[in-house]
Amino acid sequence: MASLRFALLVLWICHNGVHGQCLNKGFLCVMGVVNMTSDGGAKLRKTIDIEGEAIPIVIEKLIVSNTASGPFLQRIGAFTDGIMYRNYRDAVFQLPEGNTISDIDINGSGMMRSFVAGLNSNLKTLSIENGLLDRVPPTLAKMTILETLTINWCSLTGLRLDVLVENHKLISLDLSYNKIRQIFPVTSTPRKMLSILYLHLAANQLEILDVSMFAFMPSLERLIVSGNNIVRVEATTPVTFVNLTGFELEMNKISSMHLENLVLPKLITFNMDENALTEIPSLSGDSFPKLKRIGMSENALKHVDLSMFQSFAELEGIYFTHNQIESVRATTPFVLSKLVTLSFTNNRITSWNMSGCDFPNMYELMLNSNKLTTIPPVFQRYTNVRLSINANPIQCSSMTTFLSKITEKRLFVTTVSASQKCATSSSVTIDKNLAACCVA
Repeated sequence: MASLRFALLVLWICHNGVHGQCLNKGFLCVMGVVNMTSDGGAKLRKTIDIEGEAIPIVIEKLIVSNTASGPFLQRIGAFTDGIMYRNYRDAVFQLPEGNTISDIDINGSGMMRSFVAGLNSNLKTLSIENGLLDRVPPTLAKMTILETLTINWCSLTGLRLDVLVENHKLISLDLSYNKIRQIFPVTSTPRKMLSILYLHLAANQLEILDVSMFAFMPSLERLIVSGNNIVRVEATTPVTFVNLTGFELEMNKISSMHLENLVLPKLITFNMDENALTEIPSLSGDSFPKLKRIGMSENALKHVDLSMFQSFAELEGIYFTHNQIESVRATTPFVLSKLVTLSFTNNRITSWNMSGCDFPNMYELMLNSNKLTTIPPVFQRYTNVRLSINANPIQCSSMTTFLSKITEKRLFVTTVSASQKCATSSSVTIDKNLAACCVA
């Protein structure tokens, strides 16, 4: 007896053989039910002949005799290069040997438990969402030209890297939004390095990240592990990723980093926001020679020694907002000739002394929402600097000394219109329309 296996199917009907060109065209909705046990094939062929060009076709209901994969894929392959299941209801998805479809997108509706592939030299893109898969398909190697694999919102608990080593065409691997707690390294040296450029492991449950495990992906350009439970990041053996420009670690629980063995010659931004760092990790400019921006906002830092960044000759921005920083200093005199922005907004800083720091091109110094009572004398030393110091308990005597800098728009403080009252105990007049809030 025929059964309804899924509620919505999209076919990329591309008889010119290039389904990517279809995606920018409109969708044609095939009326009612398409019954592949009787007239379904004829109805699809008639639709294609009428349209006369490549166009995505939406089938609202599809009736098949047994399963919406397996033999059905062999039949439908005569009509399409790509297929999208929006409500796949079987526990198993079968990709038969020799199938000609190049793009498969499956939404499993929380029912699909496994994906089984026969030998295939046509499939380039496979996407599986909202299923019960608990591992990367063990038959992955049989899809010999697979370039993109996405498995999201499933039940993966571990990633065994051995399963990837034969997929030499794989460029993008997205396993975000699963339950991966552990990554298992390759057990033997792969016969050939992988071509993976994009590795997305965000929103899982990883606790320890050893980036050396990915050494057999030397072309890696982007590694995303944000939104896990990572407490430690390390490189246990020397490893270099010559093309890596994105290394995203934010929104974890990182309290320690040991990256002495890691070299990232093209990394520009290193973002460690929203973690549990209590001290600045020991990093070297020799390992990150192109680094321009370092972010450690929303951590648990209390004391900062800026001289730790003296080896980063290309550094343009340092961001330490929303920490618990009480003191900032430089234990060793140093120069950062390209530094433009230094941000310590929303901390607990009571005094500011930049002795030993030479930032000749610093333009933005942000000290908003701290506990400073006097305005730091930075203007004479840094002739182009713009100092933001809103929401600090600045004494009125100090504010008065720097009124000209406010009118020159080089000093930004908490202000109110002349007719309003400050939340602080007093204010000083800037002009007939504006007053700067201060503490008497």
